[in-house]
Amino acid sequence: MSKLFRVFTSVADLQEKPGDRSQIGRRDSQLLYGEEFLAETITDGWAYGRSILDGYKGHVRLSDLRPDGEGDRDESTHAVSTLIANAYPEPDFKTRPSLTISFMARVLVSEAPSQNGFVKIKDASDLWIPESHLIALKDLKSNPADIVETVQMFSGAPYLYGGRSATGIDCSGIVQVALQRNGIECPRDADQQQNVIGKKASLRGIRRGDIVFFKGHVGIMVDDKNILNATVREMKTITEPLQDMLKNYGTTKQDAILAVRRLG
Repeated sequence: MSKLFRVFTSVADLQEKPGDRSQIGRRDSQLLYGEEFLAETITDGWAYGRSILDGYKGHVRLSDLRPDGEGDRDESTHAVSTLIANAYPEPDFKTRPSLTISFMARVLVSEAPSQNGFVKIKDASDLWIPESHLIALKDLKSNPADIVETVQMFSGAPYLYGGRSATGIDCSGIVQVALQRNGIECPRDADQQQNVIGKKASLRGIRRGDIVFFKGHVGIMVDDKNILNATVREMKTITEPLQDMLKNYGTTKQDAILAVRRLG
Protein backbone atom coordinates (compact mmCIF):
# COMPACT_ATOMS: atom_id res chain seq x y z
CA MET A 1 0.00 0.00 0.00
CA SER A 2 1.39 3.40 -1.01
CA LYS A 3 2.33 5.88 1.69
CA LEU A 4 2.92 9.61 1.34
CA PHE A 5 6.04 11.20 2.81
CA ARG A 6 7.58 14.66 2.87
CA VAL A 7 11.30 15.50 2.73
CA PHE A 8 12.52 17.16 5.92
CA THR A 9 16.26 17.38 5.16
CA SER A 10 17.76 20.15 3.03
CA VAL A 11 18.14 17.77 0.08
CA ALA A 12 17.32 14.07 -0.30
CA ASP A 13 18.94 11.95 -3.00
CA LEU A 14 16.55 10.10 -5.29
CA GLN A 15 18.54 7.11 -6.54
CA GLU A 16 17.98 4.56 -9.29
CA LYS A 17 19.27 1.88 -6.93
CA PRO A 18 19.27 1.87 -3.11
CA GLY A 19 22.42 1.85 -1.03
CA ASP A 20 25.44 4.01 -0.33
CA ARG A 21 26.81 4.17 -3.87
CA SER A 22 29.77 6.31 -4.91
CA GLN A 23 28.60 6.41 -8.54
CA ILE A 24 25.60 8.57 -9.46
CA GLY A 25 23.07 6.72 -11.60
CA ARG A 26 21.90 7.84 -15.04
CA ARG A 27 18.45 8.73 -13.71
CA ASP A 28 19.38 9.86 -10.21
CA SER A 29 17.88 13.11 -9.00
CA GLN A 30 17.14 14.99 -5.80
CA LEU A 31 14.15 16.02 -3.73
CA LEU A 32 14.15 19.38 -1.98
CA TYR A 33 12.95 20.17 1.52
CA GLY A 34 9.17 19.98 1.74
CA GLU A 35 8.62 18.07 -1.50
CA GLU A 36 6.34 15.06 -1.35
CA PHE A 37 7.28 11.48 -2.16
CA LEU A 38 4.81 8.65 -2.65
CA ALA A 39 6.41 5.41 -1.49
CA GLU A 40 5.28 2.13 -3.04
CA THR A 41 7.58 -0.13 -1.02
CA ILE A 42 9.85 0.25 2.00
CA THR A 43 12.79 -2.14 2.41
CA ASP A 44 15.89 -2.01 4.62
CA GLY A 45 15.66 1.71 5.33
CA TRP A 46 14.89 2.73 1.76
CA ALA A 47 11.59 3.85 0.26
CA TYR A 48 10.91 3.23 -3.44
CA GLY A 49 8.36 5.40 -5.21
CA ARG A 50 7.96 8.66 -7.09
CA SER A 51 8.22 12.39 -6.63
CA ILE A 52 4.78 13.99 -6.52
CA LEU A 53 6.17 17.13 -8.17
CA ASP A 54 7.58 15.64 -11.38
CA GLY A 55 6.81 11.90 -11.26
CA TYR A 56 10.49 10.93 -11.14
CA LYS A 57 10.96 7.45 -9.67
CA GLY A 58 13.67 6.08 -7.44
CA HIS A 59 14.82 5.16 -3.96
CA VAL A 60 15.08 7.61 -1.05
CA ARG A 61 16.59 7.01 2.38
CA LEU A 62 13.76 6.63 4.85
CA SER A 63 15.73 8.77 7.31
CA ASP A 64 15.27 11.77 4.96
CA LEU A 65 11.48 11.41 4.99
CA ARG A 66 8.61 11.95 7.39
CA PRO A 67 5.07 10.65 7.02
CA ASP A 68 2.85 13.32 5.49
CA GLY A 69 -0.29 12.50 7.45
CA GLU A 70 -3.52 10.97 6.30
CA GLY A 71 -6.70 12.41 4.83
CA ASP A 72 -6.82 16.21 5.02
CA ARG A 73 -3.08 16.68 5.36
CA ASP A 74 -1.47 20.09 5.62
CA GLU A 75 -0.32 21.30 2.21
CA SER A 76 2.75 23.44 1.62
CA THR A 77 1.85 27.10 1.30
CA HIS A 78 5.07 28.77 0.21
CA ALA A 79 8.30 28.19 -1.71
CA VAL A 80 11.77 29.64 -1.21
CA SER A 81 12.27 32.44 -3.75
CA THR A 82 15.90 33.25 -2.92
CA LEU A 83 18.87 31.08 -3.88
CA ILE A 84 19.02 29.77 -0.32
CA ALA A 85 17.09 30.50 2.86
CA ASN A 86 18.14 29.95 6.45
CA ALA A 87 15.62 28.68 8.98
CA TYR A 88 16.13 29.85 12.56
CA PRO A 89 14.98 28.49 15.94
CA GLU A 90 13.80 31.98 16.89
CA PRO A 91 12.65 35.04 14.90
CA ASP A 92 16.00 36.69 15.52
CA PHE A 93 18.78 37.17 12.98
CA LYS A 94 21.39 36.76 15.71
CA THR A 95 20.40 33.17 16.43
CA ARG A 96 22.23 30.37 14.63
CA PRO A 97 20.30 28.83 11.71
CA SER A 98 19.10 25.29 12.28
CA LEU A 99 18.56 24.51 8.61
CA THR A 100 19.49 25.88 5.20
CA ILE A 101 17.20 25.13 2.27
CA SER A 102 17.41 25.88 -1.44
CA PHE A 103 15.42 27.78 -4.05
CA MET A 104 11.94 26.27 -4.56
CA ALA A 105 12.04 24.20 -1.36
CA ARG A 106 8.51 24.10 0.05
CA VAL A 107 7.25 25.03 3.48
CA LEU A 108 3.96 25.31 5.35
CA VAL A 109 3.73 28.74 6.96
CA SER A 110 1.78 28.70 10.22
CA GLU A 111 -0.99 31.15 11.07
CA ALA A 112 1.10 32.63 13.84
CA PRO A 113 1.77 36.37 13.29
CA SER A 114 5.10 37.31 11.79
CA GLN A 115 7.78 38.65 14.10
CA ASN A 116 10.75 40.83 13.21
CA GLY A 117 10.21 40.02 9.52
CA PHE A 118 10.19 36.25 10.14
CA VAL A 119 7.34 33.78 9.65
CA LYS A 120 7.00 30.49 11.48
CA ILE A 121 6.91 27.27 9.49
CA LYS A 122 5.19 24.12 10.68
CA ASP A 123 8.14 21.84 11.14
CA ALA A 124 9.04 19.41 13.88
CA SER A 125 11.33 22.13 15.24
CA ASP A 126 8.98 25.10 14.56
CA LEU A 127 11.55 27.11 12.66
CA TRP A 128 11.40 30.71 11.46
CA ILE A 129 12.27 31.97 7.96
CA PRO A 130 12.59 35.56 6.69
CA GLU A 131 9.25 36.38 5.10
CA SER A 132 11.02 38.15 2.22
CA HIS A 133 12.65 34.84 1.22
CA LEU A 134 9.34 33.17 0.43
CA ILE A 135 6.61 33.36 -2.18
CA ALA A 136 3.12 31.93 -1.78
CA LEU A 137 2.56 28.93 -4.04
CA LYS A 138 -0.75 30.45 -5.15
CA ASP A 139 1.17 33.45 -6.51
CA LEU A 140 3.70 31.57 -8.67
CA LYS A 141 1.68 31.92 -11.87
CA SER A 142 0.15 35.31 -11.18
CA ASN A 143 3.47 36.85 -10.11
CA PRO A 144 6.02 35.16 -12.40
CA ALA A 145 9.73 35.94 -12.26
CA ASP A 146 11.87 36.72 -15.28
CA ILE A 147 13.31 33.32 -16.22
CA VAL A 148 16.72 34.77 -17.11
CA GLU A 149 16.97 36.57 -13.78
CA THR A 150 16.00 33.33 -12.07
CA VAL A 151 18.67 31.19 -13.73
CA GLN A 152 21.29 33.88 -13.23
CA MET A 153 20.89 33.39 -9.48
CA PHE A 154 22.70 30.10 -10.03
CA SER A 155 25.74 31.68 -11.72
CA GLY A 156 28.81 30.06 -10.20
CA ALA A 157 26.81 27.34 -8.45
CA PRO A 158 28.67 24.01 -8.53
CA TYR A 159 27.73 21.42 -11.11
CA LEU A 160 26.36 18.19 -9.69
CA TYR A 161 25.01 15.43 -11.89
CA GLY A 162 21.41 14.85 -10.81
CA GLY A 163 21.47 17.96 -8.59
CA ARG A 164 18.54 20.33 -8.11
CA SER A 165 19.77 22.68 -5.38
CA ALA A 166 22.03 25.68 -4.92
CA THR A 167 24.71 23.41 -3.42
CA GLY A 168 24.89 21.40 -6.65
CA ILE A 169 22.78 21.44 -9.79
CA ASP A 170 22.83 20.12 -13.34
CA CYS A 171 21.75 21.66 -16.63
CA SER A 172 18.19 20.35 -16.68
CA GLY A 173 17.80 20.93 -12.95
CA ILE A 174 18.21 24.68 -13.49
CA VAL A 175 15.59 24.66 -16.24
CA GLN A 176 13.17 22.68 -14.08
CA VAL A 177 13.35 24.82 -10.93
CA ALA A 178 13.27 28.04 -12.98
CA LEU A 179 10.01 26.97 -14.62
CA GLN A 180 8.59 25.70 -11.35
CA ARG A 181 9.16 29.19 -9.92
CA ASN A 182 6.51 30.38 -12.39
CA GLY A 183 4.12 27.54 -11.67
CA ILE A 184 5.00 25.69 -14.88
CA GLU A 185 5.18 21.91 -14.70
CA CYS A 186 8.46 20.63 -16.08
CA PRO A 187 9.96 17.12 -16.48
CA ARG A 188 13.27 16.37 -14.81
CA ASP A 189 15.71 15.56 -17.64
CA ALA A 190 16.68 17.41 -20.81
CA ASP A 191 15.51 14.61 -23.10
CA GLN A 192 12.13 14.71 -21.36
CA GLN A 193 11.91 18.50 -21.50
CA GLN A 194 12.87 18.94 -25.13
CA ASN A 195 9.48 18.49 -26.76
CA VAL A 196 7.11 19.69 -24.04
CA ILE A 197 8.40 23.03 -22.77
CA GLY A 198 6.85 26.07 -24.41
CA LYS A 199 6.66 26.18 -28.19
CA LYS A 200 9.13 25.42 -30.95
CA ALA A 201 11.23 28.44 -31.94
CA SER A 202 13.56 29.22 -34.83
CA LEU A 203 17.34 29.28 -34.59
CA ARG A 204 17.34 32.29 -36.86
CA GLY A 205 15.44 34.40 -34.36
CA ILE A 206 17.00 33.05 -31.17
CA ARG A 207 16.57 35.45 -28.28
CA ARG A 208 16.74 36.06 -24.53
CA GLY A 209 14.91 33.41 -22.53
CA ASP A 210 14.95 30.74 -25.24
CA ILE A 211 15.76 27.26 -23.97
CA VAL A 212 18.31 25.51 -26.18
CA PHE A 213 18.72 21.73 -26.28
CA PHE A 214 21.83 19.83 -27.33
CA LYS A 215 22.51 16.11 -27.16
CA GLY A 216 22.37 15.39 -23.43
CA HIS A 217 22.50 19.07 -22.49
CA VAL A 218 20.39 22.22 -22.17
CA GLY A 219 20.93 25.90 -21.49
CA ILE A 220 19.02 29.18 -21.42
CA MET A 221 19.87 32.20 -23.55
CA VAL A 222 20.57 35.33 -21.50
CA ASP A 223 20.55 37.42 -24.68
CA ASP A 224 20.73 36.64 -28.40
CA LYS A 225 24.40 35.57 -28.22
CA ASN A 226 25.15 34.15 -24.75
CA ILE A 227 23.83 31.08 -22.97
CA LEU A 228 23.78 30.10 -19.29
CA ASN A 229 24.33 26.44 -18.48
CA ALA A 230 25.56 24.16 -15.71
CA THR A 231 28.44 22.33 -17.33
CA VAL A 232 30.93 19.60 -16.48
CA ARG A 233 33.51 21.49 -18.54
CA GLU A 234 33.86 24.05 -15.74
CA MET A 235 32.06 22.03 -13.02
CA LYS A 236 29.87 25.05 -12.34
CA THR A 237 27.17 27.21 -13.84
CA ILE A 238 28.52 29.68 -16.38
CA THR A 239 27.42 32.09 -19.08
CA GLU A 240 29.31 31.75 -22.33
CA PRO A 241 28.94 32.65 -26.01
CA LEU A 242 26.67 30.21 -27.79
CA GLN A 243 29.23 30.01 -30.59
CA ASP A 244 31.86 28.75 -28.12
CA MET A 245 29.52 26.07 -26.81
CA LEU A 246 28.92 24.78 -30.33
CA LYS A 247 32.51 23.53 -30.45
CA ASN A 248 31.56 20.88 -27.90
CA TYR A 249 28.45 19.67 -29.69
CA GLY A 250 28.97 20.24 -33.39
CA THR A 251 30.38 22.56 -36.00
CA THR A 252 27.29 24.65 -36.74
CA LYS A 253 24.08 25.58 -34.95
CA GLN A 254 22.17 23.32 -37.29
CA ASP A 255 24.01 20.12 -36.38
CA ALA A 256 24.68 20.94 -32.70
CA ILE A 257 21.28 22.15 -31.57
CA LEU A 258 18.45 19.64 -31.32
CA ALA A 259 15.70 22.11 -30.45
CA VAL A 260 14.93 25.64 -29.34
CA ARG A 261 11.87 26.15 -27.15
CA ARG A 262 10.25 29.46 -26.24
CA LEU A 263 7.94 30.10 -23.31
CA GLY A 264 4.69 31.93 -23.90
